[in-house]
Amino acid sequence: MRFVQVSSMTFRAVQSFMTSSLSKGAPWNVGVREGGSIVFRKAGKWVLRVDMDYAGGSKAPVCPVRLEFPAVPTDPRRLPGGVRLCFHEHGAFLLLDRFRVNVGGSLYNDLELVRTYIVPEVELPNVTPISVADLLYRIGYYVSLEELFERFTPGKVA
Repeated sequence: MRFVQVSSMTFRAVQSFMTSSLSKGAPWNVGVREGGSIVFRKAGKWVLRVDMDYAGGSKAPVCPVRLEFPAVPTDPRRLPGGVRLCFHEHGAFLLLDRFRVNVGGSLYNDLELVRTYIVPEVELPNVTPISVADLLYRIGYYVSLEELFERFTPGKVA
């Protein structure tokens, strides 16, 4: 098993997203178009942003899916990176604050993703580690990860 430590703000956003994101009839299950993005938002807890305007084939990594804590700290140097699903010409990776986890060709059957857990960098009450594979699976309810893989990494299997 591998543990990835993230800021407490990022962990709380991921934790809330995992426990509440699929609640039936919840207003945050309806996306709102904001410019070139579709945004799902649970007020004060998390924001899931899916950018639709990215073009595939870029050599520089693009990160069209972001899960973030909606508050901004008073010290901008302490702003957590949140969770970003990024693609580049050779595949995909997940950025957890500033820690990179490679996403292989099999999104839901990758043993490394199943055995990688997100934990807060400081001790918090009521914390259960969150599997990276479970997080990707949950994000997949909001956006087709297979379509993103095909769009940004043509020829790779998702």
